[in-house]
Amino acid sequence: MPSAPGCAMMGQKLFITRTKGPWFDLYERWWDGEEWVWVSHGRPQGLKVTSSPGADMMNEKLFVVVEDGSLWERHWRSDLGRWAWESHGRPENRRIVTAPGAAMMNEKLFVVTEDGSLWERHWRSDLGRWAWENHGRPGNQVIKFAPGAAMMNEKLFVVTVNGVLWERHWRTDLWRWVWQSHGTPSNTGATSAPGAAMLDRKLFVTTSNGKLFERYWNGSAWVWVDHGTLIHDN
Repeated sequence: MPSAPGCAMMGQKLFITRTKGPWFDLYERWWDGEEWVWVSHGRPQGLKVTSSPGADMMNEKLFVVVEDGSLWERHWRSDLGRWAWESHGRPENRRIVTAPGAAMMNEKLFVVTEDGSLWERHWRSDLGRWAWENHGRPGNQVIKFAPGAAMMNEKLFVVTVNGVLWERHWRTDLWRWVWQSHGTPSNTGATSAPGAAMLDRKLFVTTSNGKLFERYWNGSAWVWVDHGTLIHDN
């Protein structure tokens, strides 16, 4: 079964993973100018790919999580004229349990580990290497879904096991990251990763009662907007 499609690049390609056997691999769907073709990217060092592809950057790299809970990068090597794999390992040897997401500035992305903590993987230009940063858990609540809905390269959103939407944002006045709770939508709980960020002021989640909810900044406050349930034709 394929994952949700993601990592659109150059208006002519996207990526999916096969998360059920026997083909636990990364695949590219590419428009070659005349037709759509499939390209297999395989798996890194024979390790099964277990997450959707995410956190695409610069139209030349994306990230996946594999069966041992480590993060891998798939990137285009222009010097070699081919794609290559690069291991990013595990943060403090903790298994990653969500797809990578919330890419910012083409130099950072976020994942959630088995203890429900948010971790950032970012490029340290001063050190000339990638580094991990632990963002912890909001209100000591376990994060359940992949991080998403990045905005302005300074905020992202997660949902915890109790269905609460949380924002992680950079406070320039404090020069550090802080958590902000957005609560639950209309006395129900969020049951999906936050996504579909728009205009740096709105995002969307699904809820336990089957509805789609929007979280929207109206210029002075964040508000919930109920988009109802999907209507099926009989």
